[in-house]
Amino acid sequence: MGQHNFPLPAGEGLRVRGEIVVFGSGVISQRIHANTSGDQPDDGMDQQLLLASFIFVIAFFVRALTGFGAGLIAIPVLALIYPLRFVVPLQLLFEVGLSFLLIKSVWKDIEWQHALSLLAGLSIGNMSGAYVLATVGDSVLKSILAVVVFLFSFYLVWTAKNPSPWNIPPKWGFVFGLSGGVFGGSLGMSGPIVVLYLSQQITEKNALRATLIGVFTFASLWTVGAHFYNGLYTEESLSMALKLVPAFLLGTVAGHWAHFRVSEVLFRRLIAGMLFVSGLLLTFA
Repeated sequence: MGQHNFPLPAGEGLRVRGEIVVFGSGVISQRIHANTSGDQPDDGMDQQLLLASFIFVIAFFVRALTGFGAGLIAIPVLALIYPLRFVVPLQLLFEVGLSFLLIKSVWKDIEWQHALSLLAGLSIGNMSGAYVLATVGDSVLKSILAVVVFLFSFYLVWTAKNPSPWNIPPKWGFVFGLSGGVFGGSLGMSGPIVVLYLSQQITEKNALRATLIGVFTFASLWTVGAHFYNGLYTEESLSMALKLVPAFLLGTVAGHWAHFRVSEVLFRRLIAGMLFVSGLLLTFA
């Protein structure tokens, strides 16, 4: 299929099928060879695609069920086998797709008085985060990601049976949106900060889910534009996106069906456990 260049800071390495290919200029070259010689098939690529598909089913099951969480599950695990500047833009394409599938059914329940202040901050933070993703080394970003995942897993466990320890006034919406946007643009993880804020403002479950979907619809679309502007979408990432469409649809349909049928306490604990394990793996990757 040819060759694609990823501009990365000098000294960073990209693992491609067990190899690290680094050039002194700081440009990493990922070579993807088509199997046209009749030799053995590339089992490594097939296994990676199967793993990515499995992760996407789970991630978008959770996203359709709760209104958030796909990035929390997909990005830490996929970051173990792909660079973050490949994973984050890829996952966000599907965030946009799912949001537009769901938003019509929840539009009337969105509480815009809380959503608009968040979106104002997110729109600025996402641009900054996309620039960070395009310029900061992968190892640094993965370390930050591991910390975020650990902290949010503990938060989920704590709030499963206890009230949130914070009392956040509505006037902080822009600040939470700004910080969430930076994390969303760079790590694909605006979810924890946005959920922390909105769960303090909205107590009714359906209204909270609807508002989360509304916020993430517009924020994800804006972030995808920022990633395109920073050159983070490539032929390889768009090709992978097409291959993951079946997994995305399966997870979305299953999650939409399971809404109202899953215990929230059990759900939070399972997700927290998955996040803790993925954070642990990222720490030692």
